Amino acid sequence: MDNRLKNIIKEAPNAPGVYIFKSNDGIIIYVGKAKSLKNRLKSYLAKDADVKLKALQDHMSLLELIRTATEVEALILESNLIKKYKPRYNVLLKDDKAYPYLKININKDWPRLEFVRRVSSDGALYFGPYTSSRVLKELLTVLNKSFPLRKCSDTVFKISKRPCLNYEIGRCMAPCCGLIDRKAYKGILDGVIAVLKGDTNTVIKALEKEMLMASDSLNFEEAAKARERVRALKNLAEGQSVVIPGDDRDIDVISATQKDLLTVFNVMFIRKGALIGQANFALESKDKIEAATRFLVDYYMRNMVPDQILLPFNIDDDAVIEFIKKRSVKKVRILSRADKNLRKIRLIGEQNLDLYAKNISGYDSKWKTLSLELSRLLDITTTISTVECFDMSNISGTGCVGAKVYFDNGKPIKDFYRKYKIQGNFKGDDLKMMQEVLSRRLKRITDEPIADFVLIDGGKTQLRAVHAVFINNKLKKYNLCSIAKDKTLSKGLSQDKIYHIDVDGVISRLDISNELLNFLKRVRDEAHRFVISFHRKLRQKRSFE
Repeated sequence: MDNRLKNIIKEAPNAPGVYIFKSNDGIIIYVGKAKSLKNRLKSYLAKDADVKLKALQDHMSLLELIRTATEVEALILESNLIKKYKPRYNVLLKDDKAYPYLKININKDWPRLEFVRRVSSDGALYFGPYTSSRVLKELLTVLNKSFPLRKCSDTVFKISKRPCLNYEIGRCMAPCCGLIDRKAYKGILDGVIAVLKGDTNTVIKALEKEMLMASDSLNFEEAAKARERVRALKNLAEGQSVVIPGDDRDIDVISATQKDLLTVFNVMFIRKGALIGQANFALESKDKIEAATRFLVDYYMRNMVPDQILLPFNIDDDAVIEFIKKRSVKKVRILSRADKNLRKIRLIGEQNLDLYAKNISGYDSKWKTLSLELSRLLDITTTISTVECFDMSNISGTGCVGAKVYFDNGKPIKDFYRKYKIQGNFKGDDLKMMQEVLSRRLKRITDEPIADFVLIDGGKTQLRAVHAVFINNKLKKYNLCSIAKDKTLSKGLSQDKIYHIDVDGVISRLDISNELLNFLKRVRDEAHRFVISFHRKLRQKRSFE
């Protein structure tokens, strides 16, 4: 460490803030936060440093300080900078995706059920998170059949002059045209909220009463509708796993374990006494306290804070606790000691975690080798963890569709696959189709951050077309490649080539290992399979119309 850097550290202010260490060529290699920058930075002058600190000392040449008003502000800024730059020596959460929620904005005159990935402090009701897209789709199907709330957006609702198709099939009561009063609509809304809060049996009893009254009045059509709603809700209730009867709290039960160089976490989501799902997360760190701090900040920055959080051990960082409390819309309890019921749930979480840790440990080492090779080829210092791949499909310019597949640490994450119906009239123009799909994808970059590495199925022409979309969206830092067939006619062989394009539009062919090429081919083939299956389903659907 040179004297200039030592002088900056010695003159650091006794105030909260963020410090950024950079290498000699200006690349960010570590981001940290401190209640007192002066006191925290003194530790980096220690001569008896551990292995990690010694490595950091050997590479840090530049230091940037950012003062903040409070330690919580420093914590949030630190997390955002780590996500943005992915410094080499920071602990990185491998899965920082925002899970889907169902939202009902009760502040509106005619609320509807919305699918969102971002939780805001806007006074609306949020239900979730739902870690399984299949479970969420089944839930939405039942709710849409049982409760005829409006489905249209606010813009369409304001300009509607006549009832839509949903009204004709009994899926909406047409509040846009004044065909239902507010009191009756609120009754339907209360039923939806009750089901989402886990009180399905109360709603079923009310509907059974309504069914009998309609039958006694010889209104058999309404009685039949009520009967179908009762059946659908009973099927839903049977699928809900009630683990704490009579408990109306929302609880996240967190477990943790360490495997090799990883610290892994499991979160069991308890909502109103029912277990609605679970999720696993991994961080590259042997320090469980450091890993837990990073996990809690990154996870609750993107997801809803429940009534109670059960931690696997005590967290003494006051800034983290204060951050979580500020993110909560109501008072939250953060505990590490569990009662009898929660101990059983935590035990289940620990068993799930053991299986996850065993699976990820061996596979993760293989992916890390491929990730390091990919980073070296792209000449970047950040770690590649996530990959997106896009592909298009059509037949003679009809039924044009696109699709995206998503891989995290070498594994497909199907909840983050996406399908796109091409909206433009491009008549099978692959370039324009690809540009439309990527434009629509980048519009959702706030809710769904772009992957570390983007792969498209195509050659140099397709790569230039997609590169133009990134430039038009003013994205300067991204890793974009294409995979194309290279047919060697003389030998009758077909070999895949990987092309890379930099921010200046310069294209080069990458010389990669067979192992990395096989992985990228697997990603491409998965995108091809997914888009073809989507195209086939649409063709079959049209053939029956």
